[in-house]
Amino acid sequence: MLNKYNQKVISILGTMTIVVFSIVIIIAGYNLISELFPNNNYSVETGMTLEEEVSESGIKQRDQEISVDLPVRIDSARQIFVIPISQVNLEESEDIGGILGIMETSRTLNVGGYDKYGGFRDSYNNLVVHDYLKNSLQVVFQSKVLIQNFTFEQFDNKPFIIIKGVEVDSNKDKKLNFDDLQSLYIYDVLSSKLHSFSIENAGVTSFKRLYESNDIVVSYTLDKNRNGLINNSKEPSRVKIISLKDFSIKSIVDPATLNRIQSLVD
Repeated sequence: MLNKYNQKVISILGTMTIVVFSIVIIIAGYNLISELFPNNNYSVETGMTLEEEVSESGIKQRDQEISVDLPVRIDSARQIFVIPISQVNLEESEDIGGILGIMETSRTLNVGGYDKYGGFRDSYNNLVVHDYLKNSLQVVFQSKVLIQNFTFEQFDNKPFIIIKGVEVDSNKDKKLNFDDLQSLYIYDVLSSKLHSFSIENAGVTSFKRLYESNDIVVSYTLDKNRNGLINNSKEPSRVKIISLKDFSIKSIVDPATLNRIQSLVD
């Protein structure tokens, strides 16, 4: 009788242990997924609208407002920082004009974060370079743009910001989003110059520094059907190199070599 009781207690304890262990595994998995795919307070699909909104009285209105993130140091010796600027979708449209309500609002936005594989990754509309020692600010973009990610590089003791983003509504849906063909931008921080690299009928998909060289490797996909979108599974990719020394751009694999390899496939 006692043996049966002990067996029943052991069975119950074993079942409880399995249940508790399963719950721990589920919670750990949920936390991991949350870290890998954070739920931000904006919709990436919404992007940035291009059409102006007008009220019934004829006053121009906004449905998005800029949001300022915390500064990120990119040059310790010179005390230079980058301030990412993002946007939030307003609950109600507001009249354009007067001073923005940034100081009065209590809204906050979780603006992405650092991705060790691709720098800062999220949805931004501009970057501001803050020279702390000189107490100066430089706005990187002077036109509307949607930035997907950016990172920092040092070459010859000079800081650069490498940016991937969109400034042309290539798919004609009347907004900038990450379905549009993306370009690469390199901002020379010390000279305050922005260098733009757009490849005709193609969209930049990724970039990285070529080891310890002065080159940035850029992967892009050809828009073969000219619909303003790229399909990585149906449209081919190419790779180019951009020099941080003189900002020249060239293909890694020349056309003659590509044609020779293609002939082996045909």
